[in-house]
Amino acid sequence: YQCRTDAYGAYCNAGPEYAPGSPNSDRGWVKLGSCFGTIAPTSSPTHAGPDSGGCNHPWRESDLESYAAGARVEYNQFLFECKSDVHLSKYCKDGSYGPNGMYWDMAWNKVGWCDGTLAPTKSPSSTPSVDPSTVPSAGPSLEPSGKPSAGPSAGPSDAPSSKPSAEPSEKPSLAPSDAPSSKPSAEPSEEPSLAPSDAPSELPSDRPA
Repeated sequence: YQCRTDAYGAYCNAGPEYAPGSPNSDRGWVKLGSCFGTIAPTSSPTHAGPDSGGCNHPWRESDLESYAAGARVEYNQFLFECKSDVHLSKYCKDGSYGPNGMYWDMAWNKVGWCDGTLAPTKSPSSTPSVDPSTVPSAGPSLEPSGKPSAGPSAGPSDAPSSKPSAEPSEKPSLAPSDAPSSKPSAEPSEEPSLAPSDAPSELPSDRPA
């Protein structure tokens, strides 16, 4: 028997129900004829394509729900990667499109062959990196930093600062408040206003001018 060279050749790895001599053997195998004795051993096989490293993470039907775009699995010493397409990657969760079936290339890309196991990753460092990252973190830190920021923020904060500044600002706010203060000052000002008002007061004063 010889394994078929077309897409039906995937049945050669589909299990004993498709093995040579079984009722379904013609799905993946071609009967060449009868033979006698033994043939000379073949030379060691060579893999085509790049060596993609160790063969960790074998493909399993029990892990189908965990497979998503970019996931890598091993099957028959070959490494497969789930397609990045948002629609095709959904087939990686379907066992009918696994690396062991006929339609594997609809869901998976064959990266290359693999051998042995992957080397373990390095242990994480116990100290932070020397250089800060060039982009801000995704979320604010839980605790405030020990030093103030080098520059002001682009917009005002939602809440007032916990402590007032030691010195008043050099410039007043851009616009006065919409309403007067809730209470008048306790003492009159030391000097009168620079200019009288344009309109008289609504009520006369208690004393004549």
